[in-house]
Amino acid sequence: MKKFVTSEHQRLFDTSIKQLLKDLNTKIEVHMPPTVTRCPNCLWDDAKKTSSGSFNPKFITPIVINGVTISPKSFSKALRCPVCSGKGNIEQEVKKVIPYMTETISTTSENTDLTPIGLLESGEIVVKTLAKYYRYLEGSVFIMKDGIRYTKRVAIKDGLKKPIVCISVLRRDK
Repeated sequence: MKKFVTSEHQRLFDTSIKQLLKDLNTKIEVHMPPTVTRCPNCLWDDAKKTSSGSFNPKFITPIVINGVTISPKSFSKALRCPVCSGKGNIEQEVKKVIPYMTETISTTSENTDLTPIGLLESGEIVVKTLAKYYRYLEGSVFIMKDGIRYTKRVAIKDGLKKPIVCISVLRRDK
């Protein structure tokens, strides 16, 4: 039996899609769940699961947490930790800017816009990007595109023999 999609077809498809993304791309900002790191500036209270309200005397050298340099900042027992505001943890927003190449916008209030992954509802868009960005779209809290906030309704991988693109339906937040 002959193979319809040869490795040469797959290579041509992969390089064409990647070049198309490079030529036609615009950007969306994908917001991921925040990272939570124990504050190095204060001592941790295991019983209360929060800051003990005391400076950590072992914290003497600045450290980098998720790209932010945190330096020791001593404080008195009567005040809250200036690094974590007395929470004991530091939350940092995680954003990833990714390129996308095509967009389909729902134009009617009825569910009549047919896309590769179903009918679009009013206020939804379809974006296509490389499959390597699937994990960001799948795990997103929300997505910003042109100053408008969206949430992911569905994201799938697509391709010939192997996934090369990620197609996502994004719903505009009210």
